[in-house]
Amino acid sequence: MAEAAVGVADLLRVEGIEPVLSCEVDHAEFVPVDGLDPLLFSRGYYAAPHGQAGQRPYALLVAALARAERAAVAKVTLRTRERLAALWPRRDTLVVQTLLWPEEVREPGGIGSTTPVTGQELELASLLMAQLPSVDFGALHDEYAAALEQLVAAKESGVQLVPPSEPEPAVDLMGALEESLRKAAGHNRTPD
Repeated sequence: MAEAAVGVADLLRVEGIEPVLSCEVDHAEFVPVDGLDPLLFSRGYYAAPHGQAGQRPYALLVAALARAERAAVAKVTLRTRERLAALWPRRDTLVVQTLLWPEEVREPGGIGSTTPVTGQELELASLLMAQLPSVDFGALHDEYAAALEQLVAAKESGVQLVPPSEPEPAVDLMGALEESLRKAAGHNRTPD
């Protein structure tokens, strides 16, 4: 007689520590939205009100969070797994952003640069950032996926591909910043 496979959920149930399936938030703490460390972000979901009775509390929570510019941080259960989550408003909808547990995020361990920058370099870099246009997220596309599709199509048609050349590294940081600043200034000019 073959033994039945025992999964983790079965073991948790036997030990009495299986998480309870729930869509309720029993306890939440509120933080400024900009106080959440983006390194903690995992996946985002849209939450909807539950039935007619949930419409008003849902609308009130979304409006109150929007007015206070705060997020609720709470534990939620998704697919039998307890997760940490931030709830915040976005376009009159409640977003549930699952978060990594703090112990899942590693510290950088000193990998940053210790090279000092000059005030002039910092000023030029700041000017460049101020002159560059804002990000248009609608214009951004996954170039890797497009290149992969082109590669597959080329391989299917038997075309020989040539690898791209490596870009040359910038030797003079100040010169590169000044050149970028000139290009950005020319980019922002409107034709007469």
